[in-house]
Amino acid sequence: MGNSEEKIDDLTKFNEKLSNYVVRISRNFDLFKFLFNCGNDTEKEPNKKVRNKHIEFFKTVTNSLSITTIVTLNNLLDEKSERGLYKYLRKTEQELKHILPIDKRKEIQREISAQVCQIDSKNKSISNLKTHRDKIYAHFDKDYFYDVKKLYIDAPLSFEDIHQLIKLCQEILNWHQQKGLVKCGTFLWGDDYAKHSVRIVMQNLRRYEKMQMYLQDYQPEIG
Repeated sequence: MGNSEEKIDDLTKFNEKLSNYVVRISRNFDLFKFLFNCGNDTEKEPNKKVRNKHIEFFKTVTNSLSITTIVTLNNLLDEKSERGLYKYLRKTEQELKHILPIDKRKEIQREISAQVCQIDSKNKSISNLKTHRDKIYAHFDKDYFYDVKKLYIDAPLSFEDIHQLIKLCQEILNWHQQKGLVKCGTFLWGDDYAKHSVRIVMQNLRRYEKMQMYLQDYQPEIG
């Protein structure tokens, strides 16, 4: 029994760590999309003046969010990753004999095999994701150094592709939580994190601008 608890604890830590990464990239990606769309549809942006005035700040933020999303998602889905989703599923499969009675193992094993197939079915998107990681973020590739747009032709990667990969990670990890294979509760993925974050940033920028205007107009009394 003690050995069984240890195995479940190990899987729980593994699941929690992966889930935390998925929560982070899900939120980062939502925020990236929100800011990206604001920049491409300024008429609908309620904070147009503030955003345009601090455009370099927002460029830096969106670039950082893009890098984090691509690199972390690749780490999660790369079959060679030592602590990715593939590794988690294989480890779970290996530990089933320690944590479940024999009559319940077959159903779980079938589902885990199906989950591996689900990831494999996204192989084209995962391959393109890795190409983007390797050719832009990890290395300066000579073929795309001066023309990054060419990479999106050679290795297409859309917002929807990334969304579907993140969603797949969420669904697999959630399933393991709901089946009681790990002790952690089901993570909550959907929220208004992106809009809430932008709202806070905009509020702070407006406060900063008001303070600047106040300091410009302020004339201290001398003597």
